[in-house]
Amino acid sequence: MGAPLATYRIQVTPDFKFGDVRAVLGYLSDLGISDLYTSPLFEAKPGSQHGYDVTDPGRIRGELGGADEFRSLAAELRSHGMGLLLDIVPNHTAATADNPWWSDVLEHGPTSPFNQYFDIDWLADREGRLVLPVMGQPLDDVIAAGEMTLDIDRAGLWLRYYDSHFPLEVRSYSHVLKACLQPGAHSELVSLAGEIESMPDWRSAGPGASERHGLALELKQRFLSLLEADDGQIRHEIEARADDTALLKSVAEAQPYRLEYWRDGLLKINYRRFFDINDLAGIRAEEPAVFDASHRLVLDLVADGTVTGLRIDHIDGLWDPKGYLDRLAAALPADLPDRSGIYLVTEKILSADEELPHDWVADGTTGYEFMNAVNGICVDPAGLASLKQLHSEITGEERSFERVVYDKKLQVIGDLFRSELGRLVRELEGLAASDSAGAGLSVEDLSAAVSHVTAALEVYRTYTRTAVISAHDRGRIQHSVEVARERQPGLTSAIDFLSRVLLLRFSSDMTAEDRDAWVGFVMRWQQFTGPVMAKGAEDTALYTYVPLISLNDVGGDPDGAFAGVDAIHELNERRADEFPVSLNGTSTHDTKRSEDVRARIDVLSEVPDEWAGLLKKWRGMSGVQNVAFENAAAELLVYQTLAGAWPLHEEERPAFVERLKAYMTKASREAKTHSSWLDPNEEYEQSISEFIDQLLTGPAASEFMDTFLPFQARIAYYGALNSLAQVTVKAASPGAPDFYQGSEMWDFSMVDPDNRRPVDYDLRRRSLAEIQKATKTSLAGFASKLLSTWRDGRVKLFVTHAALRARRDNPEVFESGRYIPLSGSGRYSNHVFGFARRAGDRWAIAAVPRLTVSLCDVDEAPIGAAAWEDTAITLPEDAPSSWVNVFTGDEASHDSDYTALRMADVFSTFPFALLVGDTRAG
Repeated sequence: MGAPLATYRIQVTPDFKFGDVRAVLGYLSDLGISDLYTSPLFEAKPGSQHGYDVTDPGRIRGELGGADEFRSLAAELRSHGMGLLLDIVPNHTAATADNPWWSDVLEHGPTSPFNQYFDIDWLADREGRLVLPVMGQPLDDVIAAGEMTLDIDRAGLWLRYYDSHFPLEVRSYSHVLKACLQPGAHSELVSLAGEIESMPDWRSAGPGASERHGLALELKQRFLSLLEADDGQIRHEIEARADDTALLKSVAEAQPYRLEYWRDGLLKINYRRFFDINDLAGIRAEEPAVFDASHRLVLDLVADGTVTGLRIDHIDGLWDPKGYLDRLAAALPADLPDRSGIYLVTEKILSADEELPHDWVADGTTGYEFMNAVNGICVDPAGLASLKQLHSEITGEERSFERVVYDKKLQVIGDLFRSELGRLVRELEGLAASDSAGAGLSVEDLSAAVSHVTAALEVYRTYTRTAVISAHDRGRIQHSVEVARERQPGLTSAIDFLSRVLLLRFSSDMTAEDRDAWVGFVMRWQQFTGPVMAKGAEDTALYTYVPLISLNDVGGDPDGAFAGVDAIHELNERRADEFPVSLNGTSTHDTKRSEDVRARIDVLSEVPDEWAGLLKKWRGMSGVQNVAFENAAAELLVYQTLAGAWPLHEEERPAFVERLKAYMTKASREAKTHSSWLDPNEEYEQSISEFIDQLLTGPAASEFMDTFLPFQARIAYYGALNSLAQVTVKAASPGAPDFYQGSEMWDFSMVDPDNRRPVDYDLRRRSLAEIQKATKTSLAGFASKLLSTWRDGRVKLFVTHAALRARRDNPEVFESGRYIPLSGSGRYSNHVFGFARRAGDRWAIAAVPRLTVSLCDVDEAPIGAAAWEDTAITLPEDAPSSWVNVFTGDEASHDSDYTALRMADVFSTFPFALLVGDTRAG
């Protein structure tokens, strides 16, 4: 077992546990999947539906079935000869009391040995406390409202705020005991309280921190022993004062943490988070002890052969991604059971013309760049240009997407990342004070310079890790600086100084310590730019700039950088040479919409004038004019989502209406124009829900449906052709095709949590069994029959299964074969996309139609000479002369004097082809 032939992503949750996964492995193996690919499986927050809020990376999660069920799953995988690609989370853990590391820091402050695990700036708080923005109102108001109580259990004393609980540091035990115990009783506890009171303060970090921590644990354990031996009187006396406002206030103010009203706390937060999520705290994986503790179990699972591949979540969040990968590679066992090596992919979002750093120890990425490139096959660049003009006319938006991202990044820096910006600026201010060019620059100008240069960065981050900057990173930074200078001429001096620091242009008199400080600043800035890009572009701009939302996905470019066929050819050629086993994903748990929704919306680029006419009609309907929508971009988002996600079956419509409302509520908050997660505008959100109701179920529904349903039926059919084309290309391209749960049949999901809905595996299992039975007898005509009933989804399952079977039968071609772009000729050459793969004498060709609206009518497949006339694809001169289409069993050939395949022949019965051939065959 080496790299996967094909992976299948399953979200393992408390509702779909190890046993449920085990039950579908036989089906997945029959489908052609070589490796199960799972969400994180380690202990996480109770009830978590994604597993990224890890509380203990050293334990298999109990809610999923625990260690015993996991071992059973591993055994079942081995019985099917399948590998396990495991998603791991090295960047962060849950910032809750369920996490023993975090809880220890809350309890012991900087004296906790786990303090080094987290990236906490204790000095940023005026009292040296950890700021927790967790409360719905200020502390005094929380206590006065009775929302906080003192709690006692077998683990100790806590402050409880609704479902959250916060441990008391041990010196507070003395205060509580003296305040709550009856005079003259509990002599041992009184004595213990005196000992506790005399111990050093929790701020006593330094040489004595370890001793202080040990003493605190010892004294706390003595308290717990006395509590256990008591008949309940101690607990009763403490609980009697649990609501005492004066006691609660004094105790709360004595902790190493500060419980803040969340709005105020966002400005003061002093620990690194995962993006802007307060209850996910960044960990310092660059520290050997932290790496060892957070990877011990996963390395054991790799060593015993249970885990055969790793997916590294959010690698851009790490202090030093290359250093992390190097450390991981060094920690992996040299000899792995039954494998040539561990398979390793990174969740790295590549922007613009960015490539994965070639010095990383990785087999590739999780495939967002492939997703955007393969989707571009189905987008007409000319039609996109028309849609962009239409978008501008309707919304008044004149900016390019690049400028929208710049502005939105500035917005999220101000709204979500002011504390992180403040930490950077404090460091930069210190660097400026000791530099002649920086002296005298104001904090305000330095802050603005950091904000604007960050906003102008075209990629998620750069990767400086020493005093040497790569040419790639240097170019990115220089471009950002130039853009910021042009747009903010009043900040020239501050931007110039920041540029010197980011480009590490040291002066000749700088000490080694000063140079290290500059490098340290750059590395911290690099951890800042990724979250800003993620929130500014992915989670804001993609919801406001909406000419064609099938392009609005992770790593995508709504202005059309991936539209057409050039992007996929260029990417695949690079992949074949540099990362031949990188993952090829088209739907993931993080995509903004499923591949099938995108494939439908792509069709709008083929009919921009018709779409414009419909929008004009729909926006003028009297039945919805009274809805206070206020936002034309959001209205366009609704219409496009309806075109893309409308269900195939009428009985699904009521549930879909509610799903659409939930989606638009999330989209509105992500857009951050009329509502946001920080300031939900419920009146505005309700107006959108009313708009959807009136459009789909109210008095205007019949008028809308009369025009929408016929149009959507056409979009759905051509979208299905697009989707089947993308499956074929994905299966044959360099890399390992990845399938998100349920996407082997039609899946019209919107962004999470909509894409976590249960998958009907019984339907899929039965359908695959029918397909296998039928294809064992004869392929002739079977594929075309499935296409004629395309709405049931079996045709997509069939194409997936047949393509994966071809990969299994020809591994050398698809794992390491050359990639050869093929060009078309004839009348409809622009409507066919093809490429060849070659390994020695074995060849494969993938050929699919594109932009099919002008090729065929609805439910009439683009097949035969009537559709294709003289269209052909030209082959290399040394290509085989005869081929077999794995979808149909049909043979295709060309004359020796004319090395081209006529599409009328290749698509004679089914409009998709995966051809295999061998030069030795004739």
